[in-house]
Amino acid sequence: MTPGDGGVTVRQLTQDDGPALRTFPCRQFREPWSDVVEEMVQQRLRDALARGDVVAAGLWEQGLLCGVAAWTIVDGDPPLCQSHLVAVRTGHTRRGYGRRLKLAVIENARAAGAAAVISDVHWDNRAMIELNASLGANVERIAGD
Repeated sequence: MTPGDGGVTVRQLTQDDGPALRTFPCRQFREPWSDVVEEMVQQRLRDALARGDVVAAGLWEQGLLCGVAAWTIVDGDPPLCQSHLVAVRTGHTRRGYGRRLKLAVIENARAAGAAAVISDVHWDNRAMIELNASLGANVERIAGD
């Protein structure tokens, strides 16, 4: 934790964080893609962590899970990092939490020797598209999207 961060910490998630994940709300009513993201966090992420299929980080503010990021390092020459999700708790957006989580993904990817971070983002998720672009990402629309 750094001074002046308001008690916000980012740390790797473990199976012990299952209860916090199970109740993590990130649904935004005007953004239909957020239903899928919430399901991923509440149901699939917990199971993927238990199997060791992904690495995940949580952003905590005064003991409350306020953000989640999950990724995998894909073997190859060079390896790549697949960013599966970055989600911020409903009511806690626009505080820089998504940026902190995305930077955690990038730091972990670099530490693993990954040459790039790949993210699939719903075409209507303007906040994540803008965040990725602000971090230097090349944003490309998939044909038919």
